[in-house]
Amino acid sequence: MFKPWEPHEYCWQFWSCVKAVREKCPVYQKNYGKRCWLLSGCVARVERKFKNCWECPWYAEISLAEAEGKV
Repeated sequence: MFKPWEPHEYCWQFWSCVKAVREKCPVYQKNYGKRCWLLSGCVARVERKFKNCWECPWYAEISLAEAEGKV
């Protein structure tokens, strides 16, 4: 059966961050998993070398979900 697309709940789920990475991440520590671009020091951005948040696939996914009213 076809399951409708569902956005990931949090950025650390999207990136499959292991516990050790999550615990060092300010986004995880402050529970900003749906708004990681509001905090500096995002582990995904630093580790994956994104210059800007809008280059990140997670940002694109959550932005699309918001636009479609899924979040």
